[in-house]
Amino acid sequence: MHRNSDIENPDHFDDPDVMTLEEDDGFCIPDCCCPERIPTTLYPSPTSCLTSEETEELEESIRLANRLLLDLGLSGKLDEEGRRRALDGLEGHYVRITVNCDEAESEAINEDILLDGNGTSSSTNQAENELNGERLNEKQGTVMLEGKVNLVGFNFVSLLHDGKETIIRLLAISSITATNQTAHVSREPAFIDSDPCFKRELTFHFGEVVSASPELIQIFYRLPLKLYLLLFEGEMITVHSNGELLSGVVCGIEDGMLVLKQTEEKELFLNINDICYIKT
Repeated sequence: MHRNSDIENPDHFDDPDVMTLEEDDGFCIPDCCCPERIPTTLYPSPTSCLTSEETEELEESIRLANRLLLDLGLSGKLDEEGRRRALDGLEGHYVRITVNCDEAESEAINEDILLDGNGTSSSTNQAENELNGERLNEKQGTVMLEGKVNLVGFNFVSLLHDGKETIIRLLAISSITATNQTAHVSREPAFIDSDPCFKRELTFHFGEVVSASPELIQIFYRLPLKLYLLLFEGEMITVHSNGELLSGVVCGIEDGMLVLKQTEEKELFLNINDICYIKT
């Protein structure tokens, strides 16, 4: 994610009662918590009575069985979950994605709603969908978008291309094609270089710490689109919704609606479920 990380700057977790980094024990344990360790003979124990080859074969069978059970359990959302898994494997790769906005709109959970700041429908007040007196038009149907897979959220994927970001709802994706270009992708565990005191705080105050950090929410649960868009507050974006391109400055999220400010007096309220894709 291209936003500031709480993981790299955990200064707000400092505690004068715990060990300093120079006395690092790997988990920031207070001096008074642990009695002196009594030397004890340690005996290694095998993890299985099977041979290494048999154990690997058994673990692979269990993994495949669990994947099958997961797919069956997600049968109602298999299309979206399948796209999410495919994009997970393409993180850091450049891809071309075919987007079908008509399909995304037909699969939206809620009814299509597009309201202006006064609560009137866009169909009765088309002037509210204009920016600087000029309508942004785009053909409905299939669109080709490309970029490096930056982030795969709960119901969207973020692509980076030439310093710009494109956010696509998973339900709008018709096909994904990987190109030959590949960026460097780090496969190290997320917290391998984190501060020990941060690891301790995360362990004992998991809900409080994770809920305060979009990056941690993404790591543990995946960010939904409505939360990810809050990171763009105050920025200009262009949204494809209900067959139209609408531009404005992100003001926030209200009751499942993305609020865009076009002028001092003019605001748009867009149902997040109606969004096909977004460009920054």
